[in-house]
Amino acid sequence: MAITLNNLGNASTDQNDYAEGIAAYEEALKLYRQMSKQHPEVYLPDVATTLNNLGNALSDQGHFELGEQMLQEAWGIRRKLAQSNLQRFGGDFAQTGLALCLHHIRQFQASEDPADLAPVLAYLDQVDSVLRL
Repeated sequence: MAITLNNLGNASTDQNDYAEGIAAYEEALKLYRQMSKQHPEVYLPDVATTLNNLGNALSDQGHFELGEQMLQEAWGIRRKLAQSNLQRFGGDFAQTGLALCLHHIRQFQASEDPADLAPVLAYLDQVDSVLRL
C-alpha cells in the first residue's frame, strides 16, 4: 500500500496536482514509519525516499520551511545509510543533497535574498566528502 501511495504522489505531482500528491506522500510516510519501527533495515530507505519526495513537493509549492524539514530528515537518514553502505546508498544521499540545493535555489528565487544561497556550497561539499569515503 505504501509504495502505491508514494507512486500516486509521484504521478500526481508530475501532473501538477500537488494537493493530491502531498496527501499521498504523507499517507505513505505514515505507513513506512510504522513498518520501519519493526524492520528498519528494510523500510528506512523508503522512509527517506518518501521524505525526499514530500520535501520536494512542498518546496515546489513554496512551503519552504516544511519542505526543508522533510529534506533534512531524509538527508540525515541517507547520510547514515551511505556511511554504512556507500555503494548501495551513496547515490540516494547525493540525490537528497542536490534536492536541498535546489530547495535553496527555489527559496532564493522567491525571496531574492542572497543568504538563501549560502547553504548550497555546504551541501555540495558534504556530498563530496561522503562520496569520497
